Amino acid sequence: MKFSNFYFEEDQEISSAKTSIKQVAQLHNELLNKGIYKDGQVILDWGGGRFDLAKEKIESAKDVKFYIHDLFNRNPEHNKQVEEEVIKNGGADIITLTNVLNVIKEKEHRIQTLKKAKEFLKEDGKVYISVYNAMRSKEYQETEDWVGQKTNNGWQNCQPLSFYVPEVSEVFSNVKKTGTMIIAEK
Repeated sequence: MKFSNFYFEEDQEISSAKTSIKQVAQLHNELLNKGIYKDGQVILDWGGGRFDLAKEKIESAKDVKFYIHDLFNRNPEHNKQVEEEVIKNGGADIITLTNVLNVIKEKEHRIQTLKKAKEFLKEDGKVYISVYNAMRSKEYQETEDWVGQKTNNGWQNCQPLSFYVPEVSEVFSNVKKTGTMIIAEK
């Protein structure tokens, strides 16, 4: 398993540090309810925030190893330990990015995030991606030069899920948008 050590926190124009929300993201509930999470899997929640609610819920429902990695909301020692554990287990069967890409303003950083996560995916693993589509929210207003908005907690791209498919396709193969998620393979 290839591993590189590149991080870009200092290069992001608007930090994602304050975008962590205390909730179980809908994607996790959906993957659990659809039976996609299975006993024996290694699951890596990339950009999973500072709270352990999803980990606790999934591990209480399934016999899995659920790891949370977050550049902004977990300390470097935690992230390094997660990376080492995932590598020790031969990689992740599933990597999730829940509401991650939508809070990264720069395309190059979204691509970098996807590339970094891909390093930890097993050859036959899958990545599941969801985003918050702020266009549905009353607090966001579209203008002619609109490409997203700074928020009180960081950045919001305000783009639908389909906006991210070309970017995910730059990094992963067999990319498809289905319902509220993007599914891709290594």
